[in-house]
Amino acid sequence: MKIVCDNGHRFEKSSSCRSCPTCERQRLKNLLPGLAAPAKRALLAHGIEHFNDVVRFSKSEVALWHGIGKNALSIIEQNLSDRDVTWKE
Repeated sequence: MKIVCDNGHRFEKSSSCRSCPTCERQRLKNLLPGLAAPAKRALLAHGIEHFNDVVRFSKSEVALWHGIGKNALSIIEQNLSDRDVTWKE
């Protein structure tokens, strides 16, 4: 199935998923460097498009998300600490 996304990218999908691979790659690049792709996708799935959006959630909430493991939590926490920002309580 040939699809054109809202941004004009053309791509083919064999499944019913209409996610544009080009748009997803661009969104993933905007998140924290060092995070694995599954963790970045987990953040995007919960509406976190920019790092500062993560403070809307508590550490325990984020830890429950599929794709977020100990390493991802460590990277997120380090970046929060570097910016003197804390998790939602």
